[in-house]
Amino acid sequence: MLQAPRRIGTALLAVTCSVGAATAGAQVVTYSAHDSHAGVLGPNSSAAQLSFLSATGGAVGMTFESALPTGVGIVGGTITNDAVCAARLCGFNTTAGGQSFLFQYGQSATFTFATPIDYFGAYFGGVQMLNSIEFTDVHGNQVVPIPFSHEAGGSFVGFTSAGAAISSVTINARASGTGDIITVDDVIFGTLVTSVPEPATWPLVMSGFAGLALLAERRRRRA
Repeated sequence: MLQAPRRIGTALLAVTCSVGAATAGAQVVTYSAHDSHAGVLGPNSSAAQLSFLSATGGAVGMTFESALPTGVGIVGGTITNDAVCAARLCGFNTTAGGQSFLFQYGQSATFTFATPIDYFGAYFGGVQMLNSIEFTDVHGNQVVPIPFSHEAGGSFVGFTSAGAAISSVTINARASGTGDIITVDDVIFGTLVTSVPEPATWPLVMSGFAGLALLAERRRRRA
């Protein structure tokens, strides 16, 4: 029988690290952390989310409290609420003032994006076994593990893969072989913004081009 959580402990500190890829040259970076025995958001997973938001400049775009965003689809899983997971060990809502989330019972759920993305992150509840986020980017197939503890708890996992044009992301709750019961909430996704020169720097840039053109003309005349 599932028992109510007794305390909020820690299993992993928020970390930023590169993960392996199917081919060389992969630029996937992950942000992940876990809080054991968590029936609410813990400090580690919350810190990992903040680091991810800072790195991407993104915001939570999917809370399951209303209709899915335009251009986003989900195959697998069930959108439900806290009444299903009252014991908390099978997951919980993470949206302030909300109650709904995506519920997975030993199955995979695939998010599809009409406009390709290159970063994705979410909170995961009730994580007791090995699960993963799986996708294909320009470097090949990628697998990002979701940290867990056998006492269950909450995790945050996010990844970035600049310029990857990812059209689907799969949350695999079957990676442990027997399957896990987990929830997914507060999903963050989008495209990394490539920095461009500030407006004030454009005159400097243009004067540089003009200088190069003048130098080339002088060399031409001497020749």
